[in-house]
Amino acid sequence: MNWKNFIVTFSFILSITIAATPTLYYIDSLYESGDYKKSAKILNDLYREDTNNIDVVYRLARAIFLLGEEESNLNRQADIYYKGFNYAKKALSINIDNGHANFWYAAYIGKIGLLEGTKQKILNSYEVEQYGMRAINLIPDYEHSYHLMGRWHYELAELTWFERSIASLVYATPPKGSYEKAVELFKKAIDINFKEIRHHFWLANTYKAQGQNSLAKKQFRIVLSLKPKNKKDKDMQNESKKYF
Repeated sequence: MNWKNFIVTFSFILSITIAATPTLYYIDSLYESGDYKKSAKILNDLYREDTNNIDVVYRLARAIFLLGEEESNLNRQADIYYKGFNYAKKALSINIDNGHANFWYAAYIGKIGLLEGTKQKILNSYEVEQYGMRAINLIPDYEHSYHLMGRWHYELAELTWFERSIASLVYATPPKGSYEKAVELFKKAIDINFKEIRHHFWLANTYKAQGQNSLAKKQFRIVLSLKPKNKKDKDMQNESKKYF
């Protein structure tokens, strides 16, 4: 073995890894601080350099999804989600065993179901469950997968009799959600990250739907006590104020 060549090659690979890592750390820090627009710009540049880098592609899908959440114009919001969905599908095609790719595909397919109406929401619900549960199995400590599946159970438990009738026309056995399971999943997300406002907000809404108003108010108080990191957090805090 030519040890000199090995050392030179190893040093080159290591230098590339070290150079790339701070960029991803920086992008993740922008995500954590709620600066989705800046992170999306950097990720777009990285994507043009390498369209098959799974770590870039799923992060780009993430940034675009969160930009969509902050868009108030519904038509522009829909356009943003459909654009981001292409990156989510691309990430999954690169590596179907990547937990983040599975999560963002599930998140997008669920959001698109909500945009397109009851029938599409029900049609998409099986894929949300399939890829959402895969994300949990692949990354057991990823809080957002538990939140996603908590919302899945909550939304299906909220279906009206008429919507359930539509569901029975779509599937012989429509998907079933429960408030009890939603509570369990939101609590799991909170165990992983207590400071995430939306975990508490949706746990509060689930308690409210169950008629457990004192438990709901406790969670709404926590929502108001936490520091918001984006517009969505502030909207949830404003909504929570209505219960006091």
